[in-house]
Amino acid sequence: MNITIKDVAKEANVSIGTVSRVLNGKDRVSKATRAKVEAAIAKLNFKPDRIARTMVRKQTQSIGLIVPVLSNEYWAALSEQVQEAAWDKGYTLLLCTAGYDLDPHMNCMATLAERKVDGIIAGIRIYEPKELRKLQKIDLPDIAIVSIGGHKLPNADYIGIDHFNSSAKAVEHLIRLGHTRIAYIGQSPSDREWGYRHALGSSGITVDNTLVVRSQHCSFAFGAEAVNHLLEEGRHFTAIFCWNDMTALGAIQSLELAGLSIPRDVAVIGYDDIPMAALVKPALTTVRQPLKDIGKTAVSLLISRIEDKEDGGNRSVVFSTEFIVRDSCGGKIGCLS
Repeated sequence: MNITIKDVAKEANVSIGTVSRVLNGKDRVSKATRAKVEAAIAKLNFKPDRIARTMVRKQTQSIGLIVPVLSNEYWAALSEQVQEAAWDKGYTLLLCTAGYDLDPHMNCMATLAERKVDGIIAGIRIYEPKELRKLQKIDLPDIAIVSIGGHKLPNADYIGIDHFNSSAKAVEHLIRLGHTRIAYIGQSPSDREWGYRHALGSSGITVDNTLVVRSQHCSFAFGAEAVNHLLEEGRHFTAIFCWNDMTALGAIQSLELAGLSIPRDVAVIGYDDIPMAALVKPALTTVRQPLKDIGKTAVSLLISRIEDKEDGGNRSVVFSTEFIVRDSCGGKIGCLS
């Protein structure tokens, strides 16, 4: 015997509409009524017909997430937070990895649109001006979009992080410890590099561009290669501020292979506070991003667009960070907001 929504309503002694609101996660149901409906669903072992609901609502109860890579723990952890928040709202998640080039990102968006997702969370970082202009012309009028941690897109909400001030605070910490020869290893143009430059300039330290090593793909390998380049060129530095933790871990490996001690010879700061950052020796000083809040807010903004048809004129939410001082740069260990 197939259990229907009508059977659930009868068991809970409520209307079919009330059961529907509970199933769809709507807020216009009291806690007591919601508990009765959920008890009836459990007792009858009711399984909603997702296909039928999709046809009626013209929604698939699915959202897409595009991230550059999963090999970086930051994106893997963020994906988990987005999936958890989506599941809590009754949505399934389709995940795409697209690297750092434009065409794969565009292909992911097109594929997700073909799969009839109700919305897309796009963690897109494109740095070539021509490609960025092309990206910003993207138009998917029937799909809600939230851009997260990358570039603002037309007709989309945006979630950002205050990378400029976070980076400046990290570099200022190194300066307070007495460092003036501070290298930067990371992406450009970026708020993280501008924060690095601002902190040096504000302290009267001239930026030495020979200590700036850039790549659009900030990986463990890049961090190691960047340090090798600085050492081979004979550049004098006593500290490094890195774009992310993976880059910092690669930098530390090359420093140690060169016989240098961290932080006695070179202090190192990363960015993201991936799980590995606290486990390596020396433990990595880094900038912690609030991944759970970011994932939850991204899903909340997206679903409000999907279900309530809110466009809100491109809403923006910008998160602050925490500066986590550990062994890799010396100084008092702790958390500085």
